Parts: sequence; structure tokens; C-alpha cells
Amino acid sequence: MYENPVNTGHLVGRIGWDIKLDKVGTLDKTTLRMGVRRAYKDKVTGKYETDWINVVALGESAVTVKNLLNKGDLVAVTYSIRVSQYKSKEGKDRESVEHQLVSFSKLASGTAGAAIAAAAAPSGLADGVKMTSESLPPAPPAPVSSAPEQEIPF
Repeated sequence: MYENPVNTGHLVGRIGWDIKLDKVGTLDKTTLRMGVRRAYKDKVTGKYETDWINVVALGESAVTVKNLLNKGDLVAVTYSIRVSQYKSKEGKDRESVEHQLVSFSKLASGTAGAAIAAAAAPSGLADGVKMTSESLPPAPPAPVSSAPEQEIPF
């Protein structure tokens, strides 16, 4: 499958709830509820607001996400937008827009994770990443991709 570079986005945020695995027909599915801080402060409160964004993982990616990520983890995800049409119970035409997981990297929550988040985030976003002296893993995990590797057609 050729990945469309135009239909791709990136988020750095924290997992907001425990991840559970569901089934859609025979396909495994999970939804990451990611808290992503806005790059600017609210004029009234002077605080950064958080946007909650759902990212859907399907198939083997859903199982991998369930096994590797937990509530509170700092994660960088790459996603594509998927638009689906369906009929409601009332028979009306509806449309659903999903952020479908392409790949992810679990980031360390210590200083190394903050540095990665700072490099990937818009200006001003990373200064809210909690920096601690907790021990870091020996090496960051490689990104996990749900798309099979294929030749680029150019």
C-alpha cells in the first residue's frame, strides 16, 4: 500500500485512558485517546488548553498498541485521515472522520523524552512536558508501523 504523504499528520501527547482491545467483525481495534496541548495559552486563564484526539489502530497495530502503551505514556504518532460514510439507525446518511494510526514511538518521560517532544512540537509546546530524573530505557524502541514496507513508486 502506497502511503499518501499529503494525508498524514503527527501528534505528540499523552495517552489519556487505559487502552482496551475491541473487535470490529474479525478485526482487532483500539482507540488511543491522546491529550495534546495547544501551542498557545488561553487569554483569560493564562493556561495551555488540552485537545483530546482519538487515534484508531486496527489489526496487528491494535494488538501492538495494547501491549506496549499505557495510560499516561508520552507518545509520538503518525496518522492518516480516513472518512467513512454510513447510514444511521434512523436511515440518514452520516459521515465519520477518523485519525487512523500509521506508526508510533513511545517517548521517555524524562529529559530525553522532553527533548524529543521539543524537537517534534510547535514552538512553546514542550515546556510543559514534565521533566524528571527517572531512569531512562537503554534505547528508544523503533517506530512500529501498520503499513507493510513496499517500494516507493518514483
